[in-house]
Amino acid sequence: MKAKSEETKTIGVRLSSVGLLGVSFPVRSEPMPHGVKYYFDMHIEQTIQFDQDKITVVFGTKIYNTEDSGELFGGITTACEFHAEKGELDKFKESRALPDNITVMLYSLTISTSRGIMASEFRGTYLNEAILPIIDPSGFLASRKSK
Repeated sequence: MKAKSEETKTIGVRLSSVGLLGVSFPVRSEPMPHGVKYYFDMHIEQTIQFDQDKITVVFGTKIYNTEDSGELFGGITTACEFHAEKGELDKFKESRALPDNITVMLYSLTISTSRGIMASEFRGTYLNEAILPIIDPSGFLASRKSK
């Protein structure tokens, strides 16, 4: 029973800021062909500042025309900052990591926020149709644990 309660730990957090850290659009001499497929090379990173009750999640993607990193169409990097209620993060200080269920929730919020930022930034450009697909944020947990 105790293991189950460990898996379902919760904390009170709120989204406190959203930022665009970088966006790139290499110059194109020709418009994008209609129906082009986009491939997204995505990464996500979480930083916890226990002394400030703050969690920052940075999401970035590069957009290519093929799965094997062909022509680079562009990229974007965003950040979401979350604040936990005072002392809420203390219970995770020893492990220096949040439980998977909380991490997945923060990743999900950051990815969906980034999708909206991408749509806004890419509107009217050759990347107008480069819409970030719906993805399962738990897929990023394996790379987090391998670091």
